[in-house]
Amino acid sequence: TLDSIRRKTNLERLAQNVQAIAAGNNIAQFLDLIAGLPEENYASFAASFNQVYSWAPDKLQLGFLKLLKGSGVREKTGDWGYRFTQAPPYKVLASKWLSYADLLKLQIIEDLVDKYFNSHRFVHTLKYLIDTEFGQNPFAFYEAFAGFWEANCYHRQPHSAGALYGQLLEFYDCRRGKDYPLVAELLKLDYLLQGPPAAVPAWFQPAIKASEEAMLKQRVNAFLRTGLPKLMPGLANLGRRELHRYFHLELFQPLIADYLNIPYPAAEGEPLALLFYYPGNLVKAPSSGFIPVII
Repeated sequence: TLDSIRRKTNLERLAQNVQAIAAGNNIAQFLDLIAGLPEENYASFAASFNQVYSWAPDKLQLGFLKLLKGSGVREKTGDWGYRFTQAPPYKVLASKWLSYADLLKLQIIEDLVDKYFNSHRFVHTLKYLIDTEFGQNPFAFYEAFAGFWEANCYHRQPHSAGALYGQLLEFYDCRRGKDYPLVAELLKLDYLLQGPPAAVPAWFQPAIKASEEAMLKQRVNAFLRTGLPKLMPGLANLGRRELHRYFHLELFQPLIADYLNIPYPAAEGEPLALLFYYPGNLVKAPSSGFIPVII
């Protein structure tokens, strides 16, 4: 493909440079992939996708070939079987290597990558699903997710950021994944890392039995009233509403502790209590996070 479009690129050196920049942790990297280039079919594009995804860019941007007037690719339109829109930006519709159906599927994948990977809202859940359920093959995950997305006509609807969590859990449930409780807890973790929730989403899985709710709710309230100020004495004079801007306490099923490799301070059989903190005037942290606590 690089030879066909007259580009000289040392992919090994490119990978080294990307990883060196990432190690500095102070520059955001956006890496681009273009679908529809000559000599690249659906399978080889999937391999390219997986290679670039493995470099863990801050954003992976999928674009589609534009056959601009005067370009070398456009001059070989007949030889390479290109079809493209006749009005600018002359976007590719098909080629001898990629069908129209292939490109439509890649457009849905592009949308899902942007919604789920590029948003950084699903870090823990995506890593688990790709590594465990899809054998460390990110393209296979997004391809399967795109099939589900299209089958439910989600690609024709607008979606709020909050709704995307429930749709990812619905996708996993439709696959009858064996680790549904863990995936639901990881998704809850990702959701709470974005900020204190205004309300409890319908897809949240309870971490306790209904008969224990009243008793544990009292312990949660007691922790927020007295336990949290003991951990951080500077919070003693703050009201509940102001505390909620910077902290949120949530109960999780114990199984998430092993996956996250964090200590499990609760008694055996009790839920794991995680205290989430959010950056601001009271919390001087580079990003949101959580710590396990005893309630």
